[in-house]
Amino acid sequence: MAGKWMAAVADSSSGMERPTAESWVPVSVPGRPLELLEGDFDIDHLLENPILYRTTIGAPQVDTAERTRFAFHGAHGLTRAWINGTEHELEESPSYFEPTRLEFDADEEVELRLEFDPTRSPGGVFGAEQVPASHSLPGLWWGADLEVRPATFIRRIRANPRVDLDDGTAEIEVELEVDIGPDDPLDDSITLSLRPEGFRGGGSMDRVAVSGAPGTTQTVSTTLEVRDPKLWWPRGYGSQHRYTVRVKLGADSTEQAVGLRQVDWVDDELHVNGERVRARGLTRLPGTDPADDVDWALEANANLLRVRGHVPRPELYRACDEAGILLWQELPISGATFDAEQARPLLESVLAHYGSHPSLGLMGVQNESTDPFEKPLGSGRLARAGFRWRAWRASCDDHDAQTVSANVPDDLVAIPVTGAPGLGAMASTLSPGWQYLEAADIDWLLERYPHLGSLVGAFGAASISGDVDPASVPGVDSAVFNHRISDGDSSLALQARILETVADGLRRRSSSILVASSLRDVAPGGGTGIVAHDGEPKPAFEALKAVYELVTVLFESRPAAGTTVSLVVVNDTDNPLEVPVRWQAGTADDEVTIAVDSHGRAGAGTAAIPADADAITVALETPTGPLERKIHL
Repeated sequence: MAGKWMAAVADSSSGMERPTAESWVPVSVPGRPLELLEGDFDIDHLLENPILYRTTIGAPQVDTAERTRFAFHGAHGLTRAWINGTEHELEESPSYFEPTRLEFDADEEVELRLEFDPTRSPGGVFGAEQVPASHSLPGLWWGADLEVRPATFIRRIRANPRVDLDDGTAEIEVELEVDIGPDDPLDDSITLSLRPEGFRGGGSMDRVAVSGAPGTTQTVSTTLEVRDPKLWWPRGYGSQHRYTVRVKLGADSTEQAVGLRQVDWVDDELHVNGERVRARGLTRLPGTDPADDVDWALEANANLLRVRGHVPRPELYRACDEAGILLWQELPISGATFDAEQARPLLESVLAHYGSHPSLGLMGVQNESTDPFEKPLGSGRLARAGFRWRAWRASCDDHDAQTVSANVPDDLVAIPVTGAPGLGAMASTLSPGWQYLEAADIDWLLERYPHLGSLVGAFGAASISGDVDPASVPGVDSAVFNHRISDGDSSLALQARILETVADGLRRRSSSILVASSLRDVAPGGGTGIVAHDGEPKPAFEALKAVYELVTVLFESRPAAGTTVSLVVVNDTDNPLEVPVRWQAGTADDEVTIAVDSHGRAGAGTAAIPADADAITVALETPTGPLERKIHL
């Protein structure tokens, strides 16, 4: 929406009075009002006092029969609105990821003023230590639009694809919400069409009757049959077929993209469309550009993003639909307290808003209810005993999370709880080499607790830049950091080594889902990301990228000078392969050709590393080209 936006901290806000402010500053929309921090206010003041936005637009050029609405996207904390000094009622929106709309008469220049309540928490990771406090500032996070619609229009379309893998059929359940204009009753038909996008396939059409009195909202539904259905697949497993559902009522029309897929969790393995899928993932935190995040994920050979503790902009879903990246969406709820009555409407809103996207594959309900390993553990036999003791004593009441997860549709994987060892969580968060033990202890960990390796929701470590104070960096636990590292520069190498070693172990043991934490730093100075806040990849990026290749070579243990290490070739493609493998360490080298089944693992011999070698390099030919892994000893 064109126009200059200004923001201010309110001087007063009480009852029906319009709040006032003395000092206004220009702000960017979409975005958060960070410009207010450049003045006399600190973040604590902004998070405690109402924030105002204002803008002025010329009189919209619309027909008298048309209806004009503002649509506010990502409008966290929006509570009141005034147009030309008169307060207008906002449409109720259950959460920031649902658009908030304001209808008005467009017959003159419009001065719009909005009031935001910063004490309303967006939930999830917002307000927690994982992201900067400024991320919780209210505002028009995702922008604002001016919408012009006919007197009677389609307010909402919800398309739910359903796939029957046994008989090869598919259908799309369509629910429509129609807003009938204030002057005339409605007695008409809605035309629906389904067409494939970018491929040859069967379309379909349908009509459904709708009627109602003036000023009412009517809901109608129908089911579209999909002829010769083409499925959507994760990257590396097939094409990303998608369809468009188009709906027309009189002069109004709207459309929604959909995809056909079935996601299941069977015998501790992820299946998409009935086929086993190995998911190599990264955690995505808020505050970064969705398109950039998808590009980085693809570059890192990931095919899954875990959207931790927030609901992202629609652009992330659209980009993942196109790229073939599965999304593990979490409800914006975190911490030990879990309110099922709060969670149920949030789940319904997420599904209503994003449920038609084929990239949505998993729904997380409760995350990190408690952490029995908050105090770091060292390494060795005593540390292992301490780990076992803490895991044995840990517990989690997951009754409410289980109850809410029962409402997740059957075509998605429901993950009631994600948490540390000992909590009985379906998805585990692992931290060897960082919070406890050493990274190489991933093998001991999975031998003693095999169930922890099937679905890994997080593993990793943090790093910082130079002499930055780790306590000042969001997402970095300074106690853990100082326990492991003496200076910031060495943290980059340690982060890479931990991620590489743990990912090696998880892939060797055929983890169905493994998610490294995280994709990008959310603030300058460092964090758990493999990409820095400024967009520069860290050493951990290349290390994880090599382990995440569909076809790669893994080490049975961390290579060291003067030792012998076994090599393993992993093939997560649909085809059996013969792979030439070459290694070199100092003056020693060897080459073998290994046959490995589809979705299989095969030993590639051993590498005897000389005592004076400073690195080992392993190279192999893959279907997509040569791959080289170099480990400094």
